[in-house]
Amino acid sequence: MKYCGIDLASKTSAVCVLDATGKILREQLGPTDPTGFSQSLQGGGRRRCVVEAAP
Repeated sequence: MKYCGIDLASKTSAVCVLDATGKILREQLGPTDPTGFSQSLQGGGRRRCVVEAAP
């Protein structure tokens, strides 16, 4: 199982994908829009995600 943490912001969001052992597989900043998330999360199959979104 892979895991994903997303730090959601109004213009740019950070995405980090980890494997089951906690090894970072991808760490990336991208625009907060459907295209940006699609690029940040493409490939890699299923994963559990958590989103942090606070003012």
